[in-house]
Amino acid sequence: MAKLTDVLFDLDKREEIIRKEVEEHLSDFGIADTKEHIVATYFIHTIESTNIEKSAQEIARLQTSGERYSGNGTRLQKSTGYLLDSIAFNGKKTVGLVRIAFPVVNIWDTKHNTIYSSEILHILAGAVQFDFPKNIDIKLVDISISEEIISAFPGPAFGPKGLRKMAEYRSGISFGTIGKPKTGLTADEYSLVIAEAAKNSLFLFVKDDENYGVWYKDCPLNKRVRRVSEAIKKANEVRGKGEIIYASHIGNSVQNLKENIDIALDNGATAIMFSEIHGRGGVRLARDYMIRTGREVPIYGHNGGITPLTRVIYREILDMFARLDGIDIRQTGPIGTHEVPLLRPYGREWEASERVLTKSLGKHKPVMVARAGGLDQGNIILNLHDIKKRAYHESNFLMLAGSAINEWRDETGRYNPKGGAMAMEQAIEIYENYSFEPEPRSTHVERLHNRAKELGYKELISALKQRYLEKNL
Repeated sequence: MAKLTDVLFDLDKREEIIRKEVEEHLSDFGIADTKEHIVATYFIHTIESTNIEKSAQEIARLQTSGERYSGNGTRLQKSTGYLLDSIAFNGKKTVGLVRIAFPVVNIWDTKHNTIYSSEILHILAGAVQFDFPKNIDIKLVDISISEEIISAFPGPAFGPKGLRKMAEYRSGISFGTIGKPKTGLTADEYSLVIAEAAKNSLFLFVKDDENYGVWYKDCPLNKRVRRVSEAIKKANEVRGKGEIIYASHIGNSVQNLKENIDIALDNGATAIMFSEIHGRGGVRLARDYMIRTGREVPIYGHNGGITPLTRVIYREILDMFARLDGIDIRQTGPIGTHEVPLLRPYGREWEASERVLTKSLGKHKPVMVARAGGLDQGNIILNLHDIKKRAYHESNFLMLAGSAINEWRDETGRYNPKGGAMAMEQAIEIYENYSFEPEPRSTHVERLHNRAKELGYKELISALKQRYLEKNL
């Protein structure tokens, strides 16, 4: 009998190899006709007794009409999917790519004259694809949809340009922070944390942590937002121009989203945030509701819980639908100094995610990409340099640091967000105004620490020591 240790292997490495092969072959397909169909591309690995084409034919049939014989030119035929084409990766045709055409008519909402990402995914990533054991591995890797379908979605209401206008914020890369500790504070205590960020014109945006319970007893949504909003108004006297955008966490359950939106906005929130991954359809519900009520604010579409899905549905597909549904900000991940990245996505997956959030997509605005999750004073320069090196549109990016700002400790050991912000500004200044080479990453922190010492940047020195204990700075 096989032991557990016999089947343990590097899943990330496996996914990287598959993705590379997939990306290199996608362009071998011709341009799909999407006038009446959504065309889905799958990577499939089948058992020996079948092949990728037979598997695709079953998926096409059983995820639509279910009928083998649908006639010619009939309504039934027009409602039945079909295998469009395939690219085999081996002689037995047990591994490769297939494209399946799914009729739009089956899922177009004729009552409201629209279509929904949740219903599209129900058909393109449903039971037949993933429940049939004959498919050893199957991944939804690409989707082609028509301009009509793209236009049926609301898309981002603000996007990077709208967010900057709202906050009266300059062009170029923007910066933001996250309320920390993640939970465990009263509304009054929490408002003081947010106030420090609001005073600093470096910051375009601040949000609740996604782990802050919406109705946490000592800091419930209504009281939290009211206290924070009051603190932001007072902070504006110090800030000067504009006002920080504050996104309150509202996502405890889809059934509560409308009420939570109203409560957040009634108490002064200027944005909302939640994750749609465990509440499919939530972003579309929220965006449509705010459109109907005339109270549109930006949505930070947190992606907590997305990674398990990305083993079978490529991340960029989920991110594309989040964009179409109406998010304005989405986190990807920062470049770090560690040999093993701190979190996913990274590599090709990470590049695909940032690409789909910002590329041209019909009438829709781009999403502001938040590089978040371990972003700190020790890697901010690497991320600023990467965006510049790739010639990305800098105004599409938000550098979002949470604990690096709000859990910075002063000489007495107390949290001091002001010092954390100063440390971040000092790192940025070293990059912008002094000759500092970001590479190699392996010595980046040590070299940055030495430069901070030369310049007498006490806050940055302290931040690097606190964040990189293993370096023994």
